[in-house]
Amino acid sequence: MRIAWNAAIVLLAAPLASAGITAIDPFTGELSDNLSYPSTAIVPSFDIFEGAGSLNSFDGVTTSIHYLLRDNFSGDLVTPRTGGHILGFTTGPATFVFDTPLERFGAYFENNSGGDDALVEFFDTSGALIGSAIADTDADLQDWTWNGWESDTGIASIRVTGNGIIDGFLWFDDLQATPIPAPTGLALLGLGTLGLARRHRNKG
Repeated sequence: MRIAWNAAIVLLAAPLASAGITAIDPFTGELSDNLSYPSTAIVPSFDIFEGAGSLNSFDGVTTSIHYLLRDNFSGDLVTPRTGGHILGFTTGPATFVFDTPLERFGAYFENNSGGDDALVEFFDTSGALIGSAIADTDADLQDWTWNGWESDTGIASIRVTGNGIIDGFLWFDDLQATPIPAPTGLALLGLGTLGLARRHRNKG
């Protein structure tokens, strides 16, 4: 009986760990950003996907978002994977925010924080936690690692927290995203018909 009870606990707890977030292979999204903006910057918030999203500092005020040609913290050099710039933060966590909720998001991660990997948390439009994942990024290897996810619930924001010094010194390149599809014409027609039917019943 004890074994069966413990197994039941594991089965109940397992979905809470993933909570609808699934890791996916590299993809090309409707939104792509290889960070080809011309000027470097250190700002509280940096626009991505041509303004369809942003990467924000942990409080929206502290200037911890860095758009750089390279970063050489503690002698660990990070250079762009493609293009001429890297995007990241030195003080974490930082949050990706999207104008339209996403079904998919991914990017290549680099790390010179001194600590491997990062906690990635996904939130819906109401700010509720959808789920979390661990991003694979090695602090010792000077190499870019893909991390991507998809969700049945629209992702409105993603908070990333490093495991190294001041939760930061994480870097991104070649970002990809796929927004949730807009309702089709038939779906909109169906909603309109439903609304008319409800009004008719109310009048009756």
